[in-house]
Amino acid sequence: MPDQTLCNKDLETATQVTENYVLILVAHHSILQGDLELARGLIEMLRGRGLDEKERAALQILELAYETASNPPCNSPETLRRYLERLNSIDAPGWSRLLKISTQIHLGHADTDYISTVKREILWTIDNCNGDNLSAYYYALKALERAKPLCAPSKEP
Repeated sequence: MPDQTLCNKDLETATQVTENYVLILVAHHSILQGDLELARGLIEMLRGRGLDEKERAALQILELAYETASNPPCNSPETLRRYLERLNSIDAPGWSRLLKISTQIHLGHADTDYISTVKREILWTIDNCNGDNLSAYYYALKALERAKPLCAPSKEP
């Protein structure tokens, strides 16, 4: 069903999804892919659901990622700094931290060494079945492999 939601951009199908984390991952993917209309609909849907601590943190991250993607701070280092400060202030326990990291990377705030380290840690978690939501870890691994900064890197020295 999540594939149907993504492929068809179908919010009606999304209403049938009972697992909040699935909607969160689809919304995050939509933001990274630039489908802000679907992401906005999913975020609104999530706001009306009962969420646990990790899901509430993930929703805060989605809201910030959506806001950032809607108004990219590409020519404003100060705006980017404020987005990153807000993102860093979100307490993201468990698997929701993966969305936070992915969003940092999407904002262009990570180097290849950091990304490689995160990927290794995710793989270790998956290999050892040590995560609180392994589906989110698989998603994060794929998202990190495809991560592209929202704004092109600066050419300044």
